[in-house]
Amino acid sequence: MSPRLAYLLTVLVFVFMISSTDLMAQCQPTVDCNQNGVADQCDIDFGSSDDCNGNLVPDECDIAFLVSEDCNLDGIPDECNPGLTELIGLGLAFGQGFGESIDSTQQFAIIGAPFDDLLGTDTGSANIFRRSGTLWIEEMKLFGIASTLDDRFGTSVAVEGDLVAVGAPGKTQNRGAVFLFRRIGIGWWNYEATLMAFDAQP
Repeated sequence: MSPRLAYLLTVLVFVFMISSTDLMAQCQPTVDCNQNGVADQCDIDFGSSDDCNGNLVPDECDIAFLVSEDCNLDGIPDECNPGLTELIGLGLAFGQGFGESIDSTQQFAIIGAPFDDLLGTDTGSANIFRRSGTLWIEEMKLFGIASTLDDRFGTSVAVEGDLVAVGAPGKTQNRGAVFLFRRIGIGWWNYEATLMAFDAQP
């Protein structure tokens, strides 16, 4: 065998060994922190797990292993929960109380603006945002039914699943009311009911 042919064979074997090592490395099992039988990177790539902070670890593992805190127990690491810098209400001016109240789940956030004057002085409003990856997109702006001056709709808010509740303590001559809205499709929350205590006093 000529030295040249021997050299070529040696190079080919070396290249084959390197490439097979790379192939084996790609085929090795990787971290599966949530123990669902799927590599974490695949969970993230296929959307079966969120990675809102972009650290290549599923959010549920960040929380389980105390890498991230989840103080409000909504399944989202606290550093990914919406802040007022990410949630900017459309059509709101300074002094309208945007952020006076806030509640969020893994998918939705609702923010009250009880001094919004769009329908009259301090009638109030609430903005609903939907999470899309690491972004929060405003989905709808809510107002009280039959809004009147000083209702302060949005003083308190709550969201659970596809239902939101918005408090308006100034409604019905300061007797107060809570308005319920339910999500019926992308971008639309339908008014469902108004709750008032029968024995409420001004």
